[in-house]
Amino acid sequence: VSWGAQTAAGNLTLFNSMFAITQVVIGLGILYKPTVRSALALSLVWAFFVWWFGEAFGMMFMSMASPLTGAPGAVLIYALIGLIVWPNGRPGGLLGVRGARTAWAALWLVMAWLWLEAPSSNASAISQSIKVAPSGMSWLSSLQEWLTKGLHENGVGLAIALGLLSAAIGVAVAANWRPRTFLSIAIVLNLIFWVVGQGFGGIFEGGATDPNAGLLFILLSASLWWLIPYGKAERDLATTSRPATAHV
Repeated sequence: VSWGAQTAAGNLTLFNSMFAITQVVIGLGILYKPTVRSALALSLVWAFFVWWFGEAFGMMFMSMASPLTGAPGAVLIYALIGLIVWPNGRPGGLLGVRGARTAWAALWLVMAWLWLEAPSSNASAISQSIKVAPSGMSWLSSLQEWLTKGLHENGVGLAIALGLLSAAIGVAVAANWRPRTFLSIAIVLNLIFWVVGQGFGGIFEGGATDPNAGLLFILLSASLWWLIPYGKAERDLATTSRPATAHV
């Protein structure tokens, strides 16, 4: 990461232009049917590059990662969505239906673990995260200030509750138990995170490089939503992948 920062710092105009062009190419490539797969493949490589050098693996190894502020990283979600929507004629793309459900469970269990880690579960962690979140709008700043005061020194119980809820969201969707209900909860929860903890990714404050993870979690939830009912999607997958047999 230090090497990457030093290299880019030598000519920020050049590197920022290269990064912007890469993302425009990915976006336009996804819109044009013959180049969808190539664009998605490029997006997977780009996601890994940015997750490493831009997000430091969601800061999960730096004792400062919190799902409220976007951990385990927005670009990781880009990659996961790309694998699920990969156009290969079967539900769930490259992961398949079961793989998509398993990845969803793993992601939310990691979030549950992050909520129970010391950086997220101490008394003032949540209020401090909201306090330093980007804003750029007076109404959002007022809301964040009100929440900061209300949650001051009261973050332990909320962190435990959010950890348990995250685990429930992951396991319930993967186990096909009321998946639409828990996907709806996931959408609402990440909308709240995106607004109060991520400040819309800092877009309205200036200086943002991406919309942060909240919006991507909502898109990921939609990707899982369209695979429901999972049983039918998995039967369809098994039918399409089964070799054809001749009948006499």
